[in-house]
Amino acid sequence: MKKTMIAAVVAGVAFSLTSCRTTEANYRAAYERTMARQNEGIDSATVAAIESERGPRQMRVNDSISLPVVSRFVKAVEGGGGTRESIKKYSVVVAGFSQLFNARSMRERLVDSGKWPGAFVVQSGEEYFVVAQSSDDPAEASRALDSVKADGTIYIKSPFPWVLRRPR
Repeated sequence: MKKTMIAAVVAGVAFSLTSCRTTEANYRAAYERTMARQNEGIDSATVAAIESERGPRQMRVNDSISLPVVSRFVKAVEGGGGTRESIKKYSVVVAGFSQLFNARSMRERLVDSGKWPGAFVVQSGEEYFVVAQSSDDPAEASRALDSVKADGTIYIKSPFPWVLRRPR
């Protein structure tokens, strides 16, 4: 009787441990349910409009310069390599992160490459942006943006790079 009871308890524990295992399929299903709930009751045109608001828009600065621009209020991050004075009107952003550690790591890679010694990190809300170069002159920002796009030493994910325009 005692052996049967012990065997039943062991079988029950083994079953409960194996049945609650987290898998990639469980994570994927939970993610898909969350995304469906997030957009519930919103038509696809509205979802597309919301997504387009987050990304850069083409802005004609003058007759010869058009830049992909996002306007945000930002501040320099302590230990991010920049100061309040280093944030000019136009800053070329090469990456965005939700964690400061990742933003600092990307900044260090830019500085270590030797091509972007003035790289720094700025914060807008809960996002951290890595800036390769900052300027008050839109022509200089355009040249820096072209230089970043042509540079093959750093990996840049879409929708980056773009220009961060500080509102006045």
